[in-house]
Amino acid sequence: MSDVKTNVSYDETSDRLVIERVQDVEPYMEQAKSETAQGDFRKAGIIPFVILEAWIRVKGMTFSEFMRDRNACKRLLNDPDLSKFRVWKGRV
Repeated sequence: MSDVKTNVSYDETSDRLVIERVQDVEPYMEQAKSETAQGDFRKAGIIPFVILEAWIRVKGMTFSEFMRDRNACKRLLNDPDLSKFRVWKGRV
């Protein structure tokens, strides 16, 4: 994930350290648009790390929990808000 940039700052108002990860997701959307799902094994999508990280945070999961939960992966791939990252448009 060399294209993920991490910015760290201190917020004096809340007295907290703020960690922000930034990634240009446009190339991932373009790649998903240009690829085709073929054969028996179809690539469902191309999900950038920052999108995955934000999605599991909103769902209240850890990365480890996500990786163990096959249904969570299906929910992520079937999420209509992430359709621009889908290669194969069928339901997972």
